[in-house]
Amino acid sequence: MNIRVVHSSFEISLIDTSFTRIEENNWYKEDLLSKYTYPIVMELPDDLLVKLKHIGQRGATGYLTIFDVIFILGDREHEAVMEIKKVKGRTIDFELRYGFEEFPNFNLKLSQLPLLKEELVGESIYEHAEDRVDLTYPVVDYNFPRIFNDEINTEDEQWAFFEGSMNLYQGGSFVVNEYDLATDTQKNYNIMQPLPHLLYVLKKGFEMGGFELKGDVLEDSRFQNAFLYRFSEYYGSITDSGSQEMVVKTDEFIAPYDGPFKRYQETIIIEDPGRYLVNGNLFLRALGTPFAPFAYAEIRLNGVRLWLWRSWESEKYYFVDGTFEVPVGESNMELTFNSINLNYGIQGGAVIEDATILDITVSQLVAFDINGDAIPRLIAPNVIDLTKCVPDVTFGDLVEFVRTLSNYRGTVDGTDVYLNKISDKVGQGEIFDGRFSEEEFPEITLNKGKSFELVYDNPSNEDFDYGGLLIDNTGVATKPYVTNRDTKQIRIPGVYLPNETRSGDRTALDIVNDKSRIQVVLYSGLIGGKNLTFEPMEYEIQKIFDDNYSTWLLFQIDANTYKWIFRSDSEQIKNLTTESNFFAYGKYHVVKKLSITKVGRFTMETEIETDSIE
Repeated sequence: MNIRVVHSSFEISLIDTSFTRIEENNWYKEDLLSKYTYPIVMELPDDLLVKLKHIGQRGATGYLTIFDVIFILGDREHEAVMEIKKVKGRTIDFELRYGFEEFPNFNLKLSQLPLLKEELVGESIYEHAEDRVDLTYPVVDYNFPRIFNDEINTEDEQWAFFEGSMNLYQGGSFVVNEYDLATDTQKNYNIMQPLPHLLYVLKKGFEMGGFELKGDVLEDSRFQNAFLYRFSEYYGSITDSGSQEMVVKTDEFIAPYDGPFKRYQETIIIEDPGRYLVNGNLFLRALGTPFAPFAYAEIRLNGVRLWLWRSWESEKYYFVDGTFEVPVGESNMELTFNSINLNYGIQGGAVIEDATILDITVSQLVAFDINGDAIPRLIAPNVIDLTKCVPDVTFGDLVEFVRTLSNYRGTVDGTDVYLNKISDKVGQGEIFDGRFSEEEFPEITLNKGKSFELVYDNPSNEDFDYGGLLIDNTGVATKPYVTNRDTKQIRIPGVYLPNETRSGDRTALDIVNDKSRIQVVLYSGLIGGKNLTFEPMEYEIQKIFDDNYSTWLLFQIDANTYKWIFRSDSEQIKNLTTESNFFAYGKYHVVKKLSITKVGRFTMETEIETDSIE
């Protein structure tokens, strides 16, 4: 059996090495990693020691400990990560983690995805929104539903005229902020902010990794009209004074520093006194080891440091979100970005020579008069930037929200990623005849005592309860109920915004006030001539259970869990996976976990754990 680890600069054969690999069925798991090995110990031959830059040897520098590799098992190839965990002399302990190809880019923030960003030319944001307000996905990828918002302090002079809603639409048009010449007053009635469609963002994340999203998720009515919400300070602060961009790429260095590290600098001029918002993305890239040079970045105002970041990781992402002030009496101050960074990025194992280091927007929140008092400014955005409108979570967090909400699991077929319901797949895998593996007395665990709790990851809000369900062999109970220490909690990592009625209009209310939580509203165009969200009944916890969890959870309670160990030739189990419909002991089984240890050149010892289909 061919067993190798292949990297662009080295190759390791494991045909004569004893090790254990684990494959867990992600139907039963909440995290994304489902395949890995226990530590593999090997002594480095001379050629490999050189290629790993003499790691572990006295005086060694510049070596890496984490590598993107291909793990070859027989006729199957897996994208994997190899991590060296320990080293003593020429002996290394390393682990392989694979299965990542099922969820590409899951560590990227949503704001790092290639979402739409464009400046509006020849039209205002009000006119732009009116052209699409009665449309929905997939005709449009974002829209402007009305959201009640209580975060704005109307005692602040800037917001004295605010009418309590984002995307306020009345009489067939969006309410326009205006300047009252007679009273010299800025009247900010409304905040215009686009909301990106959930499936648009989800598909963009997979596309960035070279995959196309397919499966049940694209036809799920629960997501057809789902838009992501996050109150964006960016859209609540863009004034008629405009904004400035600071963008730095890895190929735009100003001077060398140390090997692949380069110096970077970018400066803009802040002309007027006032308070300013800095908002956007920063990437620091180093060699991935604390013993090598680290990357750093700073932002200074007229030479005075405002912020500093350091990292030795191969890539570290920071969401920049802060304010600074230019005091009265000052003008034309220099805002300068300085950095030492690698002059390349790596994505999917490929070197990116023009990778982003900095991409931020600097916007004036308020101006100061000669006495240092804030002057209200007219809120007037002229750009669509969906990266500023997504929650501060990772792409993996969004996948997990979608996966948990509808009880999906992911599979990969070439460059296609499928998210399909578990309940439709039980007993549907390729049949594997495992009768040869049977032992006389397998360990059998009876599961009638199992219980599950299905809940939302609740925000702290006294006015709204998202509810919860307790599922056991007696049935389904709503709150209040009592769980036990073994109750498995299924927690949906996000929420929907409930609708509320105000002044005769019923639409979503922002009750969460948490930028790092996934929030969903439902919108499908105008309702009675108004841009109102519709009732999120499909997101209620009982409906989620009935549609997506009842069959799966009751199966686990009714099933018996089998566990046994057997030895075999490697060829006998080459097609055995956690997706197999395994037949043994006179019935079919769902494979929960495989622990396969190479005990001889062609001999494997397998510990298998299954749930029987009764």
